[in-house]
Amino acid sequence: ESEFESVAKLTLTNISKYDEFDIFMEPVDIPGYQDIIKNPMDFHTMRAKVDGGGYGKKDQAGKLYDDFLLAFDNCKEFNGEGEVFEEAGKVLKALPVVFAKACDEVVRSSTLIK
Repeated sequence: ESEFESVAKLTLTNISKYDEFDIFMEPVDIPGYQDIIKNPMDFHTMRAKVDGGGYGKKDQAGKLYDDFLLAFDNCKEFNGEGEVFEEAGKVLKALPVVFAKACDEVVRSSTLIK
């Protein structure tokens, strides 16, 4: 497993803890969603992309971050301002810290192994 895969999986696992209402956990299955949202994204799909090499070999972290932003943008577009988007904002706000901690943990563990 590459360092990117380790960081991505740890980030997805830990950011999910902030998603108290499972807004981003699985693909949205609500009538009309696909009519409004043309590029759906969720944490399950992101995890599958990590596992399947869907982020390629170049700028993987940037592509992962873009998918996080896409999920949040889709949430706002579909739900508008309000309670659901406020909850989503809490998840987005936690993302930089969760990502930084995942990076730190992976670097420390790989340093210990060497």
